[in-house]
Amino acid sequence: MSVDQGRIAERATADSRQSARVRYDRATADLDPPLAIVDLGAFDRNAADMTRRAALAGNGGGNGARPIRVATKSLRCRYLIERALATPGYRGVMCYSLPEALWLHAAGTSDDLLVAYPTVDRRALRALAADGEARRHITIMTDSPAHLDVVDRALGDGHPEIRVCLDLDVSWRPLGRRPAVHIGTRRSPLHTPEQAAGFAQAIARRAGFRLAGVMGYEGQIAGLGDAPPGHPLKAQLIRLIQGRSVPELGRRRAEHHESSQPDKRDPGEADRQRDRRPGDREHQPEAKPGHPELLHQRFQQEPFGRESRRQRQPGQRQ
Repeated sequence: MSVDQGRIAERATADSRQSARVRYDRATADLDPPLAIVDLGAFDRNAADMTRRAALAGNGGGNGARPIRVATKSLRCRYLIERALATPGYRGVMCYSLPEALWLHAAGTSDDLLVAYPTVDRRALRALAADGEARRHITIMTDSPAHLDVVDRALGDGHPEIRVCLDLDVSWRPLGRRPAVHIGTRRSPLHTPEQAAGFAQAIARRAGFRLAGVMGYEGQIAGLGDAPPGHPLKAQLIRLIQGRSVPELGRRRAEHHESSQPDKRDPGEADRQRDRRPGDREHQPEAKPGHPELLHQRFQQEPFGRESRRQRQPGQRQ
């Protein structure tokens, strides 16, 4: 993208936002703040554009279109979560806490709920253990034996089987596996395939837990826009980081995948997958390092909402 093209795109985006603001002001002129509105047309167009990009990325990787899991930390309205899930190409929810996952399950929002972070909420863990249906459809995140110890203490000996997902560190370390330089999020102590395989095997040997998937958040790729307006040098640096991180993560991801195959973590897991009833499916939320430009590069969402908290005065700008 040239500098002139970038400026044209910025002006077009600014014009679109200003036009949307005028429409929203007109629609809420007779309402008193505080209020929040959502443009459902823009919301649906953004959702469809995301699935289009996911399909391109999946097809480019040779694995078909990949479903998108809705992250509730970013979308804090149950109606909108369910509206996104009703869109073809979306499947499952990533919840920010176990109590939220239990609530969404009870509401029938989804039958595939992943808790994004290791939980130490003892009351919620006991509620999960006591609900057989919830245990089939909710998976908690874990990254260490110490966390599983917390779960064991909360639930007691002989507790029902809890589905767990390995949280992997998929940050980029330019100096090999040495942590002196660390680019990306620090989500987990499981960085190498050997560390992930060792913990997976420990879960397989441990009563009361079942390994259901692996997850990695490549913040240095997915969390950074590679075309920040007005910062060409920063854009070059970000693209350099992403260009080096993607192939390294692709190789490591393949090794992680190989180390977590069902027959290597639990001899009975392959039989359980074959006998699983409809709706009781395995889910593996994971980073897809291939073709990030199709999902992220220069991606501008259409503004779809506005929040107003203060009473507007005549002539006052919001």
